Amino acid sequence: MGDLPDKIYDICIIGGGASGTASAISAKKIKPEASLLIIEKNSFVCRKIKATGNGKCNITNINAKEYQLVSRFFDSVGIVTRTYENGLVYPYSESAADVSNMLFSNLKKHKIPILLSSTVLNIDKTFDKNNNKIFEIDILEEKEDGIKNKFTVCAKNIIIATGGKAGPKFGSTGDGYRFARAFGHRVVKTIPILAGIECRGNEFKYLQGVRVKGRINLFKNGINIFTEDGEVQFTKYGISGIAVFNMTRFMRLNEGESFNDFEISIDICNGIDILPILRAKTINGANEEDILATITKPEISRFIIDKLKIKNTKNLSDENNLELISDLVHNLKFNPVNIRSWKEAQCTSGGVDLNELDENYQSKKESGVFFTGEVIDYDGPCGGYNLTNAFASGIRASRGAVDRLGKGFERQK
Repeated sequence: MGDLPDKIYDICIIGGGASGTASAISAKKIKPEASLLIIEKNSFVCRKIKATGNGKCNITNINAKEYQLVSRFFDSVGIVTRTYENGLVYPYSESAADVSNMLFSNLKKHKIPILLSSTVLNIDKTFDKNNNKIFEIDILEEKEDGIKNKFTVCAKNIIIATGGKAGPKFGSTGDGYRFARAFGHRVVKTIPILAGIECRGNEFKYLQGVRVKGRINLFKNGINIFTEDGEVQFTKYGISGIAVFNMTRFMRLNEGESFNDFEISIDICNGIDILPILRAKTINGANEEDILATITKPEISRFIIDKLKIKNTKNLSDENNLELISDLVHNLKFNPVNIRSWKEAQCTSGGVDLNELDENYQSKKESGVFFTGEVIDYDGPCGGYNLTNAFASGIRASRGAVDRLGKGFERQK
């Protein structure tokens, strides 16, 4: 182990994103004299926040479980918000950069030191000369001139706020899972979610860019496990859009399962029965090009007609063909083959098992170790739920860490 550094921080926070900064600021508000350190892999804090919501930052939702807690936190740090009828909450300026800058401003106000461009290599439990339990954190710092510096810091508490694996360009590469396993934690299998879905077939290149409103359903082995109304966007690889993103949360694969167990159905005319409308159109002499006109987009109409292989006008008045067209419009089926990669995913599903954490996200296996944000096994739908979890878990972890400081060190047994 070697000689320990003279300074032992009260709380060391690994990760300077939403969860990490909320932890640091909250801890300082509760216990101003506490010594803190943030270790951040990027060259500035809150990098991922700046890209949230296409730069507008949907920071919470009034329907989220911890809304009141994070709302009070925003008030305390000077973030002014606006709420829309659907419950989505944004900074009033609708600028993600403003949120990032305000959090950084609070870190500076509380004089919280930050190690930037620094990667945590390893965390070990150790003991000081009086046999008090502390944590030894090995760090690799990369300076602007390219020089790399290895050193160690020690802390009484550590808050692991490293994020999941979604958006690796922002520094989320799954480091926290390695630390969790080292402390004996179970990590629930991680998959990218809130992303587009790749589907079987080559017809999507003809539908690319088309958007339709309707009801999307997900079936697993014939059982409907997800339904949502919303907009679906066709892409060159399959389907995308908010409703599709939310659906990916239900596409976890257990042992022995594959994407072949899933089937997607889209009702592009949800709320109306189009069969009587089709009958009326044929009676009025609608041709093949007009049979679905004003019902759905021309590209979708052509896709459906081609799918049925109806080649001439006289077949359209056939009752069987009308029923087939109606069935397709109300039940357009696709077979998923994959969820898009971590690079495109907005969130991670899976992570540190919540059953192994207490109400303040402290490890039940190793006191003094806290896990927050996307590193834990929580995922919510689009609409501010995941950022709410990040802020709220960070706030609660800070309370747990500060409370532990008041109880003194744990002696080696």
